[in-house]
Amino acid sequence: MKKYRNYIILIAAGSTINSLVSNDLEPDYVVTIDGGKPNYLHFKQLYLQNAEIIYSMQNHYMVRKSFEKKGFVIGTNGYGKLTKYLETEIGVKYPVLEYGGSVAHSAFNVAHYITTGPVALIGQDLAYTDNLTHASTNKNARGIDEAFIKEREAFQIEGYYGELVWTNPVFQSMKLDFEALISVKKPDVPFYNCTEGGVKIKGFEQMSFENYLKQSVSKIEESKVIKVIKVNDINLDLDINNNLKHMLKNLNELKVFLNKGLIIIEKIELSKQIDKKALKKLDDLERNINKLLDKIPIEPMTNSITIDILSNYLPAENETTVETYKRVIRQTKALYTQLQSAINYTEQCIKNVFENSEVENNE
Repeated sequence: MKKYRNYIILIAAGSTINSLVSNDLEPDYVVTIDGGKPNYLHFKQLYLQNAEIIYSMQNHYMVRKSFEKKGFVIGTNGYGKLTKYLETEIGVKYPVLEYGGSVAHSAFNVAHYITTGPVALIGQDLAYTDNLTHASTNKNARGIDEAFIKEREAFQIEGYYGELVWTNPVFQSMKLDFEALISVKKPDVPFYNCTEGGVKIKGFEQMSFENYLKQSVSKIEESKVIKVIKVNDINLDLDINNNLKHMLKNLNELKVFLNKGLIIIEKIELSKQIDKKALKKLDDLERNINKLLDKIPIEPMTNSITIDILSNYLPAENETTVETYKRVIRQTKALYTQLQSAINYTEQCIKNVFENSEVENNE
C-alpha cells in the first residue's frame, strides 16, 4: 500500500480507519454511516488532517469532529420521506446511493460514484480465515471448534481460492449484498476483490492486491487519465431555526394524537367485547398521525420502530377474530408508546440545538 500510495485513491470503511492510521496511512476519504456510540468511539481519539469524511445523515454527529477538512454528505435509499423533507423544506439535495448492509457496501458505492477508474475491494474476507475466530494477531483469536460453530451457526461455503471456508449468516448476508449491488446495477468501471482470502464474492474478478496495483499504475503511467468527481459544494451554513420551531409544533400535535390513541386503547383493554366505535376513532387518529409523520424527518427512527412492531406481533396459527383484535390492540399500543419515546428524544435534540446556538451567540 505504501509503495503505491501516491497512485491510488484510498477509501476507509468506518472503523477500518484505525488499521490504516496505526500503520501510518491516512486515507483520502473515510465513509461512515453508523449513528451508534460504538462507532463514535472508533474515532474519538483520532484527528485526521488530510482525510475527508463522507457521511450519511444517520452518522453519529461527534464523528465529524475528528476531521479537519470539510466533508461530504450522502443520502441513502430507504429514506424517501426524509430525503423529500430535506429537498422541499431545507432546499438541500444529496446524492442518493445504494445502501447495502454495512459501511463497506456504502464505501464501495461511493468509490464508483466518485471515480472513473477501477475499484478494488480489500479486507472483506467475510469468513473465519485460517479457521480462526479472529486474525492471528488478535489476542482473542482461537481456533474454530464445534462449540463455536454451533454458537455462531457457522457453515462452509466456497472460498476465495476455491477451497471451503467457515462463515456465518451475518457474513453471508454481507456477501449477498455485494453480489446484489453489482447484479442490480452493474458498475460502469472495472471492479475487483483483492482481499486474498475469505469467501468468494461472485461477480467480482479475484486478483491479488499487488497485481491490481501494478496493473492500475501501469495504465496511469501510460497517461490513461483517471478522474475523481466531486459533487458541487453545498452551503450547509443554513438558518434552520424556523424549520426546527415548526417541527416542534408538529411534534407537539403528534403527541396529542398519540395520547388520545392510548386513552382509547386503555378503554378497549377494559372492555370484554369488540368495540367498533373505538376502532373507528383509532382509524381516524391513525390518519392524522400518518399525515404528521410525513412532515417530520424522523424516518430512520420510525422505520426501526415499524420493523420491531411487525416482527414482535405476528399472528398466531389459526388465530380467531377475538385473538386478532387483542393482538392488534397490543401492537397499536406498543407502536404509539415507542413513537412517544422517539418524539421525546427528537424534542430534546432540537432543544439542545437551540441551547447550543444561544451559547455560541453569547460567546
